[in-house]
Amino acid sequence: PNDRESRIQRLVDFVSNEIEYSYTEALGRSELLKRPNEVLTTRNGDCSNKTILLASLLEQINEDYILLYCPRHIT
Repeated sequence: PNDRESRIQRLVDFVSNEIEYSYTEALGRSELLKRPNEVLTTRNGDCSNKTILLASLLEQINEDYILLYCPRHIT
């Protein structure tokens, strides 16, 4: 893979593997949105928090992204 693809893949891998999925947040009665720095600090988040973190990281390296919303989920 080229350098651009490998940079993006490293960010995806980091968010996927190093940020624990929080079932407590995901199954809560209300949506708890954390800032990207809060997700990094706590090292956990539901799909919306992990997605926002990844979008923020991609933004930092000047990569475009698209957020896809569907009922009770974002990716």
